[in-house]
Amino acid sequence: MAKKTGNRIGSMTYTQLKLTCIARGMPFEEVVNGDHSRLSVWLHNNYQNKPLYENIVDFEEKLDNVLEFRGYAPDDPVRKNRLTSTLDSLGIRVSKRKKKVKGVIKKEKAPARVKDPKLKIVQGTKKHFVMSLAANTKLTVDQIIEKTLKEYPDANEASIKVWVGRSRKR
Repeated sequence: MAKKTGNRIGSMTYTQLKLTCIARGMPFEEVVNGDHSRLSVWLHNNYQNKPLYENIVDFEEKLDNVLEFRGYAPDDPVRKNRLTSTLDSLGIRVSKRKKKVKGVIKKEKAPARVKDPKLKIVQGTKKHFVMSLAANTKLTVDQIIEKTLKEYPDANEASIKVWVGRSRKR
């Protein structure tokens, strides 16, 4: 049995070895100061301990506090590197882990576009403004262009003339 354990430990990467040692109860200082050989010897001697993945969360909290004390910014890559992300990729869920909640910004829906029942054009547009002036008043084309340009300075005179003509044909 010891030979199987030794083979398993020998084929582990440094990160896997570190995760396994933390889960089986290796103290914080030993994990931080341990190299591959120290970790593998400790794991070989303590392989019978049941893995508790909550220990990894505790380890990360301690490590984060140490890095914060040493002056690393919260968005520094050293503090962002998490062992629990390795657990997630392995499909192991850690119950004590805090979930980051992203705020969902809901966009306001634009009001529904209402069509004028007589003209069958969307209300509030330049075209509706011009066609309603042409249909409901006895203004000349020049007067309609003048009023439209006051209301909508970016309006095109040629378009206004076309809309007036269409409105009067109806």
